[in-house]
Amino acid sequence: MINKLFFFFTNNRFVNSILIFLKLDRWMTDKFGIYKRIRINKKLSPQEMAGFSNVPHINEAINKTHTQLIYFINEHLRKNDEILDIGCGAGAYLKNFNEDYFCTGIDVNKDMIERGKKDLPNVNFILGSFLDQHFSKKFHAIYCISVLEFIPPSQLDLFFKKVSDYLEEGGLLFLHYPPALKKSDLYYPDLYYIEYAPKVVENAASNYLQIVKHEQAFNGRKFSEYDPKPYGKGERIFTNAYLMIAKK
Repeated sequence: MINKLFFFFTNNRFVNSILIFLKLDRWMTDKFGIYKRIRINKKLSPQEMAGFSNVPHINEAINKTHTQLIYFINEHLRKNDEILDIGCGAGAYLKNFNEDYFCTGIDVNKDMIERGKKDLPNVNFILGSFLDQHFSKKFHAIYCISVLEFIPPSQLDLFFKKVSDYLEEGGLLFLHYPPALKKSDLYYPDLYYIEYAPKVVENAASNYLQIVKHEQAFNGRKFSEYDPKPYGKGERIFTNAYLMIAKK
């Protein structure tokens, strides 16, 4: 009950708008965000630890994303090219690439990084925030799946600037994120899980990158603000994701 009251008074659209204006939204999410506090649970799959249900329609969507990403990487990259996974977790996607490419993964969750190092010893795992990290090299491809919702609004421009800074010329970004599903999402009612309007994401990204594709990840629909026809009942499920591919 105390937790609910705390989040009601400290995480709502009115308080959040002030925090974003003052650029204190990142302080809020760094201090109270839950992802970095997730601990390894051997009874759960990496998918479940990351917050995704292990049910058929979610599994189908996640498997399709795996397929899309594998095709994207293998179509555009050459063997031994450099890949960066932003928000890599324990390496659920990196395991598809670590034998043919030089792979780097970064994540804020210590347990996830330690698990990844154990399972994929030839991947360069980094504990920390992408927004703060300084890399000694550039990458031919950067991908980011279900992480943009944890990037505070005041940091969105910085996120895409850093992506551009660390992409080789002609390098590609594969960005998979949950879009706004209702009008109220456009006003950032929840700083711990932000559902951006696609037009907001595209406007920020286009300052630094050329947009190649930007659409609903699983049916190809396009909308600029919020999804008028989401899967389920407008729930936060993987099937409602949006996909952007951009090029430097």
